[in-house]
Amino acid sequence: MDLTIYVHDFHPQIGHSRAMIEILNGLSVEQKTQINSLEIVAFTCTDLDKLFPSFECAKSFTRIPCPNLKPFLLKMFFYHIATLIHSCTKGAHRKKIGIGIACLNIDIVNIQFIHEQWAEHFFKGRNFSLLSKSYKKILFAYFHLCEKYIYSNWKKTQYILIANFLKKYLSEKFKTSEAHMTLIPSGVNTEEFQFVDMSKDQLAQKLFQTYPELQKLDPTQPIALFVGALERKGLPRVLKALTNIPNAQLIVVGKSEFKNFVMPRLPFKIAHVPFTKEVSLFYQLADLFIFPTQYEPFGLVIIEAYVMGMDLIIPIEDVGASEIIPAGAGIHYFHQKEEINLINIKPVSLEEKKLRRVERLKNISPYTWEKSGQKFYSLLSNLK
Repeated sequence: MDLTIYVHDFHPQIGHSRAMIEILNGLSVEQKTQINSLEIVAFTCTDLDKLFPSFECAKSFTRIPCPNLKPFLLKMFFYHIATLIHSCTKGAHRKKIGIGIACLNIDIVNIQFIHEQWAEHFFKGRNFSLLSKSYKKILFAYFHLCEKYIYSNWKKTQYILIANFLKKYLSEKFKTSEAHMTLIPSGVNTEEFQFVDMSKDQLAQKLFQTYPELQKLDPTQPIALFVGALERKGLPRVLKALTNIPNAQLIVVGKSEFKNFVMPRLPFKIAHVPFTKEVSLFYQLADLFIFPTQYEPFGLVIIEAYVMGMDLIIPIEDVGASEIIPAGAGIHYFHQKEEINLINIKPVSLEEKKLRRVERLKNISPYTWEKSGQKFYSLLSNLK
């Protein structure tokens, strides 16, 4: 079995890439031996031997040139031409997998995001200049055109979806055949997301040294945490909700869409960490995970915070992870059209988090990366 994966950028820090990395690593030892070669076609890629250390097959990275091409619309058009040419030169024996609309000539599409669905949220309540809005309308129109072609071409394509609400949208909007859609929700890497043997004070001191911005916080008091792209994942709603909470403290992990973004001055403590590879430590330090995203096909950070035993405040609609997390202690849902019903930010001890973890791992046992890998391999094996 020879696999080619088309994706814009292939790195474990990027959600859609990370999901594919975890799924492939979730294959059994025997299944991995059935893969003769693995090729990644992208602008940029992390070392494949580091990503897939247990794969003994030939691994290669085909670089698409001009990764800094601007504007983004031109970059994506160039990428589509390059991947279309590449896919047409590959033998029929290769199984071609695309992440979203990465390639127009594909066998399996792993749908991590539907731009036409996101556009319904994107243009609401945002103030764009006329030039900026016109450009974004054209960009989304191009994405819609690509999606219509790929998602309507179901007679020869299989689709992997990570949430039921995406599956429903694909069926209603693009009339995609049910027989060509496979639901494979994302999982969680329990080896990566587990507790370190430190008290909260010890962990705080460790993080204070690495991230001096955190020193403005008081680790003896409850801390809320937000992780993700600031605007799209709902940071403005978090800031509004926390404004009236006495002695609130918030850690923000993530970057803004805007180059000149400055965190606003508000009547509570905010520590902004643009990037970290140690997010599991932040889950252990903080007490409440708040994530009022408007549109989240899955939301790996939600399931990660869940298994780390945190209190969660998350939307119930248009969020894939919310479909598999049952109601229980520390889980607080809200409806997208409502104001966030913010509970008091209360301390959650490490002991309580560990107890919750045991129960929560049972709840999501059907959604491991190993089980995702088995479903994925079955789909590969049945390709005609």
